[in-house]
Amino acid sequence: MSFYRRDEKQIYTFWFFTAGDIVSVTMLLGVAFLLAFVQNWSNEGVVVKVVSIQGEEKFEIDQAMKRTYKGPLGMTIIENDSEGVYISESPCSKQICVFQGPIKNRGEIIACVPNRIVVTIWGETDLYDAVAK
Repeated sequence: MSFYRRDEKQIYTFWFFTAGDIVSVTMLLGVAFLLAFVQNWSNEGVVVKVVSIQGEEKFEIDQAMKRTYKGPLGMTIIENDSEGVYISESPCSKQICVFQGPIKNRGEIIACVPNRIVVTIWGETDLYDAVAK
C-alpha cells in the first residue's frame, strides 16, 4: 500500500493481482513442487556412505540392515528400513544423533561428533547444487 498527498487528501493505492498473475504463479509453484517430488521419489543410484574411524563403507539405501560401527566412545548402531537411515544407539552423552531421526533424501547427513561417525546419503546427482552447499 502506498501513500501520497494530493490536494491535502490521502489517496490509498492498492496493488492487486490479475487473474493471469494468479494463474501464472500457481502454475510455477505447481511445477516446482512436482519437480521436487519427482526428484526425491526415485531412489535409483542412491547410496548410503558411513565414515568412521574403521574406515568408509557404502551400501544401497534399499537394503534393510543393521550395522555396528566402532568409535572412540564405543559402538554405534546404524539401521536402515522403510523410514530411512538412522542411528538407533550411540554411546554419546547428549544423543543428538539418535534424536535426529531417519534421513532418506540425497545430501542429508547424520553426524555423531563425539563418536566420530558420519552417515551421508549420496546419489548420482546431489539434491542441491554447488551454490546451495
